[in-house]
Amino acid sequence: MLDVADQICGEPQGRLKIGVPKAYGSQVLKTIIPSFLNTYSNVEIQLLVTDRTMDPFYDDVDILVTITDKPVESLVAVCLGDVRSVLCASESYIAKRGHPAHPSELADHDCLSLGESAFDNVWSFAKGRETASVTTSGRYIANHTEIRKDAVLNGFGVGLFPDFSVTDEIETGVMTQILADWSIVGKYQGQVNLQYPQSRYISPLVRAFVNFAKESLGAGAVQVS
Repeated sequence: MLDVADQICGEPQGRLKIGVPKAYGSQVLKTIIPSFLNTYSNVEIQLLVTDRTMDPFYDDVDILVTITDKPVESLVAVCLGDVRSVLCASESYIAKRGHPAHPSELADHDCLSLGESAFDNVWSFAKGRETASVTTSGRYIANHTEIRKDAVLNGFGVGLFPDFSVTDEIETGVMTQILADWSIVGKYQGQVNLQYPQSRYISPLVRAFVNFAKESLGAGAVQVS
């Protein structure tokens, strides 16, 4: 947790420990850390990067980054925005195998699943009142976003990604979003929250980082006082 000096001093100082999911930490949160450290010269940042569920007391962290529509109720939650899952394939794969027009057609495509559970290859979709579920298969299975993205870019099939991880690839045209008019139902998506223990006293360091993150990453930033 925070150093005692930070608890009694009005200026942000000391070490801030942040628990963050792997993909969001490596592709989003890391982009603001250098600027934050340059702004506050007496601050240290320690990132604990993991996809397991963390507890701020047991894991001794000051702030948790959670991606869920149901943040931990016992903690303060400051929303930075939303993450949604998207399906993508490379232009070369689509040219060879075609562009699926309905989720059911994914059964005839090579799909990259996470392999973290027995049902990770069952993908569920919704569009209005219509729902669809399809059991997918493929030759490449990986529970790492960058590895799956590399596999998709090399034409190994259709991959499931958090939207922030493939924005550049979609914008530049090296990857194409599949079934964009359908919502994907599943984990690893929802609100991006900065969460920390409730207290009458908010550490200057926690307050500074939350406000910095809101200004840098959040839409419609609201200052935390």
